Amino acid sequence: MCTRTLGLPFGGSIVAAGLRLELIPTGYGPGGAAVVCTQRGHRTLVLGPTTAGVEAQPAHRLVLLAPALVKPDEQEWLEAARLGAAIRLVVPDAGAAAHVSGLLTAAGIAHRRPTCLGSGARGPREATNSRVVVSASSRGGGLEVDGRPQADEAALVAFARATGAEQVYVHGPRAEAVSARLRDAGSASRVLEGPRQLSFAGLTPGGA
Repeated sequence: MCTRTLGLPFGGSIVAAGLRLELIPTGYGPGGAAVVCTQRGHRTLVLGPTTAGVEAQPAHRLVLLAPALVKPDEQEWLEAARLGAAIRLVVPDAGAAAHVSGLLTAAGIAHRRPTCLGSGARGPREATNSRVVVSASSRGGGLEVDGRPQADEAALVAFARATGAEQVYVHGPRAEAVSARLRDAGSASRVLEGPRQLSFAGLTPGGA
């Protein structure tokens, strides 16, 4: 069986199964993107993990991920790295890897980062034999660091309001809390149960 992979740059669009699809950057790690699905003039914005810096796009409907609350935990391991400790920092995804690598670089700490961010060492000194390693794989053990630079509830609510969406569908661990805040702010919002990000909104094949 042969498959084809089609790259879609930010700002570009394609038509697939009757939907016009466009990617917009979210700032969440390298290549982090949200998807705009347009059908018969109606825009549905589907947003996964994101940072507070994501730019709102006009949409009729919004599908919003409300991820688990992340508590900053960099104080202890960052100080240990400054003192020269050998540390392997295990992060959950590329967004967290980029954030943790940025913190180390800003602190002047040489380190090696995972291949999902591009190969090679990063830091003010030669880091070939660096004692600090950032890894997106749990194999080999290490200190588990969340480090996801995701938007908090206030930022998610502000983003949703700025899109002008007539209906906001929220899913994820904090869906109930974010949906309630949206309703308090005057937005029509409901919690999505299960992976129904397209079918709930009446997006069906046939005509972009």
